[in-house]
Amino acid sequence: MWGLLLLLGATSAFADISIHKFDGEKVFRVTPHNEEQIGTLEYLASNIQIDFWHPDSIAQVKKEMVVDFRVEADKCTEVENLLQQKGLDYEVLIKNLQSVLDGQFDNHVRATGHSYEKYNNWEKIEAWTANIANENPTLVSRSQIGTTFEGRPMHLLKVGKPGVNKKAIFMDCGFHAREWISPAFCQWFVRQAVRTYGKETIMTQLLDNLDFYVLPVLNIDGYVYTWTKNRMWRKTRSVNPNSSCIALGASKRPCDDTYCGSAPESEKETKALADFIRQNLSTIKAYLTIHSYSQLLLYPYSYTYDVTKDNVELKNKAAVLISTIGNNQFANMIVMLLGQKNRLAKATIQELATVHGTKYTYGPGATTIYPAAGGSDDWAYDQGIKYSFTFELRDTGRYGFALPESQIKPTCEETLVAVKYIASYVLEHLEKVFRVKLQNENQVTFLKDMASKIQLDFWHPDSVHHIAVGTDVDFRVTSDQTSYVQTMLERNRIHYEILFHDLQEEIEKQFDRGIHFHKKHSYTRYNDWEKIVAWTQRMAKIYPKLISRIEIGKTYEERTMYLLKVGKESGRKKAIFMDCGIHAREWISPAFCQWFVKQAARGYGKDKVMTKLLDNLNFYVLPVFNIDGYAWTWEKGGDRMWRKNRANTSISECIGVDLNRNFKAAWGSDIQPFLHEPCGPVYCGPSAESEPETKAVATFIRDHISIIKGYISVHSYSQLLLFPYGYTNKQAPNHDALNELAKGAVDALSSLYNTKYEYGPIATTIYPCSGSTVDWAYDEGIKYSYTFELRDHGQHGFLLPESKIKPTCKETVLAVQYIANHILASVT
Repeated sequence: MWGLLLLLGATSAFADISIHKFDGEKVFRVTPHNEEQIGTLEYLASNIQIDFWHPDSIAQVKKEMVVDFRVEADKCTEVENLLQQKGLDYEVLIKNLQSVLDGQFDNHVRATGHSYEKYNNWEKIEAWTANIANENPTLVSRSQIGTTFEGRPMHLLKVGKPGVNKKAIFMDCGFHAREWISPAFCQWFVRQAVRTYGKETIMTQLLDNLDFYVLPVLNIDGYVYTWTKNRMWRKTRSVNPNSSCIALGASKRPCDDTYCGSAPESEKETKALADFIRQNLSTIKAYLTIHSYSQLLLYPYSYTYDVTKDNVELKNKAAVLISTIGNNQFANMIVMLLGQKNRLAKATIQELATVHGTKYTYGPGATTIYPAAGGSDDWAYDQGIKYSFTFELRDTGRYGFALPESQIKPTCEETLVAVKYIASYVLEHLEKVFRVKLQNENQVTFLKDMASKIQLDFWHPDSVHHIAVGTDVDFRVTSDQTSYVQTMLERNRIHYEILFHDLQEEIEKQFDRGIHFHKKHSYTRYNDWEKIVAWTQRMAKIYPKLISRIEIGKTYEERTMYLLKVGKESGRKKAIFMDCGIHAREWISPAFCQWFVKQAARGYGKDKVMTKLLDNLNFYVLPVFNIDGYAWTWEKGGDRMWRKNRANTSISECIGVDLNRNFKAAWGSDIQPFLHEPCGPVYCGPSAESEPETKAVATFIRDHISIIKGYISVHSYSQLLLFPYGYTNKQAPNHDALNELAKGAVDALSSLYNTKYEYGPIATTIYPCSGSTVDWAYDEGIKYSYTFELRDHGQHGFLLPESKIKPTCKETVLAVQYIANHILASVT
């Protein structure tokens, strides 16, 4: 009797909150085998009001697809007759939808408040968001990211241990109002996170290292409507202009369940979500959107049958591997690299199945279920969130959107395992920078082979072709390859350390002098090109008797190349040419040129050494040689680790030329054929001085060759002072003088902070290279030509923090002054 009363109570509870009754309504399942049968379904969609459950609309139906749809009670007989008449095989999944909806409340545990094993209305969920944050202040915080069309606040929960520069995963539930199991999972996830932190190893590790942004219900208005008016409502509740129909989905017809809205992000709910993600794009590494039903794990794309861009790269890499592979290690790598998302999805659903044996299907949205535009996972992926997935939870149609409460717990338990697996994978696959020390030729050969098969970005040396036994080799590995690289290094007994566990975090830490909201140029911060070019004009205006600005050419992208002439106006004077920023990612280099000009201008008349130099020498200072590349390292959507210029060469789809290999100094050496690989990091260009930047500098120097007595090119990193030659192991004619001057310069540099530099000829101190600025300048007759490789030794690499700008520049000024004094005293 008590059980019956509970059942009646559940039934009456739903009856009280639902005006639309579904008595006698049925859910059919059909599988059309030909175009005629699809036409029958199109007829039903046009002439009888049927509610598509799977797929979302008639437009997505195709041959051999399982199609589920709901039919109102008074139309069921007509529909069944038509299906039989047209020879469509069908089954009735749900004979009386109202009975199934009444049975949805089959959890007979009495609970007046919020419950994790019962479906909760919005009022309970909203109160729960406040309570869970108040009860767990060290793990959960609540923020409002917007309001819905009907004015309800959209509360987001941030779940994770407080920390600096943490990465995050964004998860939303309740996109479609009738998918009640979806919000139930978001609530379950947060509960499990706070309950198991400090007790369960995986969850503790995740919350220590990641934040989870959890939006329990995105479509709040629609969700409320399913509790108060129509349990099968899907869309938002916004009023559409010029139509009596309400809300949006993916169709362009306002009355369709999948209406896409008047414009992208036209809905307040969508705009709030998109704005939050855009504002936090640098930290969000995965996006999960929870739906039901079908038991699927989907990933981009859904709006096109094309594969995602990283899958294309993997496919191309695999094609190379297939044609060149000569050992089993690299054969195994094909499997590891091809279809990375597919592998992650497969592994995830395998983890999910370990809990209750539930079987999921996985794959790209368009090919796995049907094409659909405007999806949140596709949008997130195109914003740069590589790991974007859609879960379609239980079941496969027996209950559809009316999954009973008794299945909340098992559904959430298994889905939690899957989400934790994805989160762990993301945490393990952030971009990393490795350092290896190669101890024998076999290890050298192995690393070269691996670099020819997968994408490794060499930081030191600058190319795989320069690695050798006994040298430290630093290289960057993309997130999808880090696990494989570690496995292969260990398998081949190559000692390694990870310099950066998360490259993006290091990029952000580079700005350690505070958030970069300042608009003014600063000598102790990194400045983008717009600030630098404005600074060149301002310096020439403020110090007209000491500094003049000269236009020497245009870049490939038509930016003006400005040179600053720094020195007291007088008769014909000897000069030193100094360039910075020839490699785009070496930001400390342009910072030094700016610092040097500042020190010269402010020190003149006050500092005896600088005053003497400027009275007797001119410095031609090129603050940024590779302007286009430098600008690209700053741009949204650009690449902070870009090295070359931005030339679009006609012989390849790859972009850029290494300007420090484009000078006519043994250009394109036959002993270095890799210089002619357009996609390589040290591509020398189609010909010597092919690049407008190189041509501009070479032309200026040739025009002033009679007065330029010194050439200084500023790079990073490694703490080196190098001189010719790079293209041969032979010593320069004045090797002893160059070596002695280098020793004095590094001694002067180290006198300030005890920073240790090495010095010597390029080829024998680091590695051979042809086409460089300093070799070319030397061969042109500038006998004191040097390359500085500034701080550090790899702790920060190309990402030297802003706090290191001042000490780095101050010590380097001493070295430059030492060289300049020698040239002033010794060169006629």
